[in-house]
Amino acid sequence: MQSNGYHKFFFLSDADKLRLERFAPLFDIEIKRLDEDIYGLKSVSSFAPLDTTLYADVVHTRLLVEICSRAVNWIFFHFGKSCKESLLELSDARIQRVAELYALERDKYLCARRLDSGDVKR
Repeated sequence: MQSNGYHKFFFLSDADKLRLERFAPLFDIEIKRLDEDIYGLKSVSSFAPLDTTLYADVVHTRLLVEICSRAVNWIFFHFGKSCKESLLELSDARIQRVAELYALERDKYLCARRLDSGDVKR
């Protein structure tokens, strides 16, 4: 089976995994080790629901995907690069800024939902 150059498999180093874990709370994601081989990923916001358990060998890949999906409006994901490259090539300061923009969007959405549901007095 031939493979084109666009389908690249990537490897997350231990440093990449730690960096993703450090950024997870900024994107409303809680990662928790439940067992030796099992992790839980949970969203702490209804803006982007998530509640799943995963094996240790795939949890960081899923964490990467979740962070990228929440940052998609503020990061250019190049067609020829993996989402890992697009996200993790950014500086910590840039990712933190993207997380701030994500939080503003989340808060705006949640506020509008409260207004629509009548939870907030006008």
